[in-house]
Amino acid sequence: METARKSLTKWALLVLTAALAATMLAGLTACGGESAEDVIRKGVTEELESIKNLDQAALDEIMAGAGAADAGLDEYGIDMEEFCRTWLTGFDYSVDNVTVDGEKATVTVTITCKSLMEGVNIFMDKVTALTEDPEAMSQSMDELNQQMGTMLMEAIGEAPAETNTVDLPYVLNGNTWEPGAGFDTALGQAFAGGAM
Repeated sequence: METARKSLTKWALLVLTAALAATMLAGLTACGGESAEDVIRKGVTEELESIKNLDQAALDEIMAGAGAADAGLDEYGIDMEEFCRTWLTGFDYSVDNVTVDGEKATVTVTITCKSLMEGVNIFMDKVTALTEDPEAMSQSMDELNQQMGTMLMEAIGEAPAETNTVDLPYVLNGNTWEPGAGFDTALGQAFAGGAM
């Protein structure tokens, strides 16, 4: 039971970081006479708007980014797309500022999202209650796994929304602005609702 709880918790956090990195790591290329600030603001806004709208293409990218983290979830009855939709319902954002300094840029973004960290905490409380229920613990391992998968989905649905402001680094590579060092960690923390 403890191993299953740890693997589901680890899976949830892996999904977060891998998924968001895949969605937001695209380079932003200038078109025509647009300023660097405009190119970056437009690109970041488009990516975040697709997440806010739960566009199928964005969900597909998130699920592809989760990759190996998705492996083995069948035993818990967790559907990756359902997980993402549950977690990202209520997502909102604002692109507050874009600062360009030569070949480096910083985008300040405010993100409102269900706290994955709080969802995991709610899930762990549910698992603790489950382990203290002798009737529940008399179930088969398959039944327990299915119940834990259901509890994780419930916990993510119950997680409170948190608002976090984050600075995302970009660097110019030729004609393309690309996410810089620490981008995925900063974005992941903002989405997760705390340090990871």
